[in-house]
Amino acid sequence: MTAAEQLRHEQADYVAAVAGELTGFLTSRQSVMSAISPDIDPIMGSISNLVTGGKRLRA
Repeated sequence: MTAAEQLRHEQADYVAAVAGELTGFLTSRQSVMSAISPDIDPIMGSISNLVTGGKRLRA
């Protein structure tokens, strides 16, 4: 495996790990947020799609 291939593999692993952490966090907060107000469900869904959909906002 070349250095470039190794780097791509490590980057993919890192992105997958971050996505997993974000998904876990949002899943754990869903019930808390729903208890505050059921109106938050669509917002939480949008946030989840934003952070786990593969596209990232860049500054």
